[in-house]
Amino acid sequence: MPLVKPSLPILNRGHSLARGLVGAWPMFERSGYTMRDICHRYDATYNVAKTTPPTAWATTPYGPGLNPDGLDDCPRVVRNTDLEPAKVSVAAWFKIDRLTVGGGQGPHQAIAGKRQTISGYDSYLLFVLDGGTLRFSLSDSTPSQSAANDTSLLSTGRWYFGVGTYDGANVKVYRDGVLRGTTASTKTIGYSSMDVRFAGYPTDDTGAVDFPLLGQIADVRIWNRALTAREVATMWADPWGLYLPLCPKLGKPPAGFYSRYYYDMAGGGAACSRT
Repeated sequence: MPLVKPSLPILNRGHSLARGLVGAWPMFERSGYTMRDICHRYDATYNVAKTTPPTAWATTPYGPGLNPDGLDDCPRVVRNTDLEPAKVSVAAWFKIDRLTVGGGQGPHQAIAGKRQTISGYDSYLLFVLDGGTLRFSLSDSTPSQSAANDTSLLSTGRWYFGVGTYDGANVKVYRDGVLRGTTASTKTIGYSSMDVRFAGYPTDDTGAVDFPLLGQIADVRIWNRALTAREVATMWADPWGLYLPLCPKLGKPPAGFYSRYYYDMAGGGAACSRT
C-alpha cells in the first residue's frame, strides 16, 4: 500500500471515487489556520478563539496531518447544503493515543462529521466510542439515532482507515477496507445550522470542544452517496489514487486542467486543478 501522498495534491476528477465527492481536505498546508478543500473549496478553519496559528500540524505516515491538542483544535467547515446530503459517506485516516477521554470532555472521540444538536445528536459522525471501538452514526430530526459499530477494539498508537456510509437503507462502518458493522435504517438525516467539524465537537463556536480526538488525523473526505464495499477496499489499497501530484512550477498543466497555482511550502512547486 503506497504511503506517500503528493506533496500538494489536486483532485483527479476522472477517478471513479470523485463521483459524488463534496469535500476533500488532504491537509497539505503544514501551518496556519486553514485546510483547503480541493473539491469545492469549502475550506476548514480553526475555532475563532485561536489567537495564534495552531501548532497541531504533524507529519504522519499518510503525509501532512493534524495532532490536535484536545482542547480547541477543532477545525470547522462553515455550513453548506452540499455537506447535508440525503445519503452520505465519510472517510479519514486516524490514530488514537488513548482509549478514554475523561476530564468532562468525553466520553467519545470524534473523527469527522456534522452535529445536529449541542445535546449530542449527530446528523452524521464517524467517531471512536469510549473504550476504543469505531462507530458511524446518524440521526433524523426527531432526533432518533441509528449507528453501525465495529466490535473489535482499536489499538493505541496505530493508524487506521475509517469509513462510514449510509445509502437510505443501511448504516455501515468499515475499518481498513473491510466492512465491520451494518445496521438497517431508513431514516431521513436531520440537519441544523451547525458546521462540519474534524477532531472534535464544539460546545459553542469559540470555546472548548467535546469529544476531542486524542491522537492524529490525516485526510478527510465526504461524499453525497454511499460508497460500495469495492470502492472502500480500493481506497484502502490505494489511498492516493484520487489525487494527482503537483505540476512543474513553470510547466504546462496536464490536458484537461487549468493552472490554479498554490505555493508548495515543501518543494516550491505549483498545482493544477480541473475546472
